[in-house]
Amino acid sequence: MAVLLPVGTRKGLFLLRSDDRKTWDVEGPLLEGWSVYHAMVDPRDGTFHAATNNPFYGATVHRSADGGKTWERAEELGLPEDGELKLNAPGTSNRAVTRNCGSGVIRACSSVRTTAAAPGS
Repeated sequence: MAVLLPVGTRKGLFLLRSDDRKTWDVEGPLLEGWSVYHAMVDPRDGTFHAATNNPFYGATVHRSADGGKTWERAEELGLPEDGELKLNAPGTSNRAVTRNCGSGVIRACSSVRTTAAAPGS
């Protein structure tokens, strides 16, 4: 079974592909000039999503519907106005969404209303 592994770095996004998990083909960097902190492929339609940051443009989310050939930058994330975090990756209902805030990892669960710092932070 073929594997696609999106790898985010300070130099952009790299896509690693393998049929046997022993040898890998590397594509990239994609999103040059952007640090990529998290990337995923939507299993429903194959759209790539990448959490990115740039010293001039700031943090944003990029999306590609054509396998990484072209990218569009989100103008806004569209989270609810009431401030309650309700963001889930596709197919991961009631799983935690984590975010690195510099001093530690903050964990927010869609099924729990509290937010707590990770142990040791």
